[in-house]
Amino acid sequence: MEGLRSGFNVFASELNPVAYVVLHATVDYPAKFGESLVSDIKHYGSQWGEKVQGILAPFYPSNPGEAVLDYIWARTVTCPYTGNPVPLSPNWWLRNPKGGPESALVAMRLIPDHSTGQCRFEILRGKKARAANPSSGTLRRGVGISPWTNEAIPDDYIKAEAQAGRMGAQLYAVVIQTERGKDFRLPTERDLEAVAQAEDKLRRRLPGWELEGLVLSEEIPDGLKTTEPHRYGMRTWKDLFSPRQLLSLLTYLECYREVAEEVRRELSEDRVRAVLTYLAFVLDKGLDRNSRMARWVPQRCILANTFDRHDFSFKWSHGEMNMILPGRGGFDWALSQVLDAYRDLARLAGPAAPRLFFRPETPEPVRTRLANAADLRDVASGSVHAVVVDPPYYDNVMYGELSDFFYVWLKRTVGDLYPEAFSTLLTDKDSEAVANPARFKGLRGRRPKDLADQDYQRKMFACFREFRRILRDDGVLTVMFTHKRADAWEAVGRALIEAGFVIRSSWPIRTEFEHSLHQIKKNAAQSTILLSCRKRAVETSPAWWDDLKGRVRRVAREKAREYQAAGIGGVDLYLATYGPTLGVLSEAWPVLTGEAEPETGELRRLDPEEALRVAREEVVAFRKQSLLGREVRFDPVTDWYL
Repeated sequence: MEGLRSGFNVFASELNPVAYVVLHATVDYPAKFGESLVSDIKHYGSQWGEKVQGILAPFYPSNPGEAVLDYIWARTVTCPYTGNPVPLSPNWWLRNPKGGPESALVAMRLIPDHSTGQCRFEILRGKKARAANPSSGTLRRGVGISPWTNEAIPDDYIKAEAQAGRMGAQLYAVVIQTERGKDFRLPTERDLEAVAQAEDKLRRRLPGWELEGLVLSEEIPDGLKTTEPHRYGMRTWKDLFSPRQLLSLLTYLECYREVAEEVRRELSEDRVRAVLTYLAFVLDKGLDRNSRMARWVPQRCILANTFDRHDFSFKWSHGEMNMILPGRGGFDWALSQVLDAYRDLARLAGPAAPRLFFRPETPEPVRTRLANAADLRDVASGSVHAVVVDPPYYDNVMYGELSDFFYVWLKRTVGDLYPEAFSTLLTDKDSEAVANPARFKGLRGRRPKDLADQDYQRKMFACFREFRRILRDDGVLTVMFTHKRADAWEAVGRALIEAGFVIRSSWPIRTEFEHSLHQIKKNAAQSTILLSCRKRAVETSPAWWDDLKGRVRRVAREKAREYQAAGIGGVDLYLATYGPTLGVLSEAWPVLTGEAEPETGELRRLDPEEALRVAREEVVAFRKQSLLGREVRFDPVTDWYL
């Protein structure tokens, strides 16, 4: 994006098909069409929404004086002691704003009705809500609590019920908008009847939709992050949606194809691809907030998206959007989100947008390619001034496994527009550079984690080696990376250094939202470290670790002082010193330890982790010194800080 805005000749590469389509929509189409595309997206999007609204209206009823926004559900199992249903939820809060007044509190009280054998609910507000202790639900760490007997329901029992298809769901709250603002009410008989009608409609429509290839019948593959849905009986992608969610989303998908035919008849070929891509993203936005993994957030009174964490974590209570509510429903919200994003992108990078450095007379379009970064054969050697890469973060995110959630939908919406990207059943997990031990299960003799680590480092090395080939001698490689574990930094650092790069500078940039579930209550990094690298001009003679160790300590201490003065602290302060530490090694590589390899007898090369450990010792000493107000140093002989 910034290269394009600067007026440079830019190409972009992605391995993942979902990210590849997003790349087109982020950079290519805004640069090509500018704001002229906004009216087309809005016109056909509104037309699409109106088509579906008439079909789904019976399944989303509202009472006079209200507009239904969302529904909140709890998964249920049969109580093993009484045979009665048990709604499972870690808490019963509906509204609990952080630092808000007590009058704003709203919670549910679960009431087991022994006369009917059903659980009913009561809405409590203010002091009554707090007094009911809604933070204690019917579930803790996968173990349930029966409201009928107050006995524990074992997690193995709950999983067995789910895998046998006997886990149900109970609608316990409806989120509404009134003249006084957002509020809550109990579900009515009319609400429950609409749910039953939707389930019946889905049963009748599924066979036909399956014949048309609309139903997400692909199996969720075994993987590192997909064990969670498997554990609770969800084996195909359609299982991640409740019946009414699936009915509404498949109806939108069916009508998308009808609108797509109109777009093809009425627009030029190049605009067709762009408009239909953005309309497909509208559906993606809707399903991201309308799955069984979208939880209700009582602190903000909103539905979280499916991936509020980098996994498929099971949600015991989940939300459901009213997809058809005019102006405020899930579809109109998603359409407005896509339109707002596109407008901003077009203003930044459209044909009329100012270029930061110069405006070429005949600007080159961004060349977007679907390919492995380890194979850039169509790029000439020594032809590129700058490579900017945000590589996979070791074992933090399993991109392929997670993106399948969107892949199966995009294949059905834009698969014909990007045949090069959607020719396979699911995304390619074997080629991506992530440390995924699930790919190495069942192999004898080696731990899957060790094999995954080696696989990651090997692939990163291949990518960096290819970057070195295409870069000019005065070119720059910028690598963005963050991970709080030293073994991840060792893998990236070793791959960079052995591919022939010298790390010239390093700086942390705050990039993470501190209140996200990736950060909150975790010792997580909030910064991304930017490493600026140059090609190593000539191979140097081997250096000795004993000679470099003092320099590593000095650099780590100096950088810790510099970064702390810039306001960087916590785990980020340790991570910020890793780049400069690896930079010392990269300038002198190879670095020898003086010890012999047991198999070959050759002198052992230094593991970068040893240098990172020394850097951590210096940061600890520096932080102690800052707290105590007097000099502290690490004594490697006694392993003490003196």
